[in-house]
Amino acid sequence: MNVLAGLYRAEEGSISIYGQRVNLNSPRDAIAHGVGMVHQHFMLVPTQTVTEKYPARPGRAALCAPPVRVRNKVLALQDKYGLKVDPRAKIWQLSVGEQQRVEI
Repeated sequence: MNVLAGLYRAEEGSISIYGQRVNLNSPRDAIAHGVGMVHQHFMLVPTQTVTEKYPARPGRAALCAPPVRVRNKVLALQDKYGLKVDPRAKIWQLSVGEQQRVEI
């Protein structure tokens, strides 16, 4: 799964998505091909807020973006997928289920 998610490079074999052979050299490559992974152990920073977890644009740190813009993006994603979590909450304040929603 780490190879498919772009975290590790394949040492042998190949990966095909929809019949097309692809090279996944990073998680960004995997995401560009529609592949994402929710880790068994959360990859969250307990002192960050839910909003700080998300970049305003792919490849950018959330802390560099206007907070209102990021919060609005988080709220839009929550509405779209039905995964409600307070965007101002610190990760450590969330239940395991809420942390799982943030990770997704």
